[in-house]
Amino acid sequence: MMKDASPAAKVRKTDAKQDINSVQRGHSNEVEKNNCIKEAEKENRYSRLKLPSRYREEIGRQAKQLLDYGRLKYMKSKGFNAHLIQYVKWEMTLENIAIIVMPNNT
Repeated sequence: MMKDASPAAKVRKTDAKQDINSVQRGHSNEVEKNNCIKEAEKENRYSRLKLPSRYREEIGRQAKQLLDYGRLKYMKSKGFNAHLIQYVKWEMTLENIAIIVMPNNT
């Protein structure tokens, strides 16, 4: 039959748990701090551009269209039958275009 741990062992175990909790809280606080810094940097970047959010969204949408068109041309150049479809309205999400690619049966 095992004896109960000595009072000193119980204290060490409790101290270890407190140390772990403290480290976890510290890590959580560090993550929150990093997220706040990233958010502030993003806000600062946008304010430096001095562009309205609608205009930034439009530029982003056009850049995405250009990338999708490049992907489409690439797949066609590799012999695939490919086309773009809009599967939801852009008001729902800017990720609203799918590239449908199928082997060319020629």
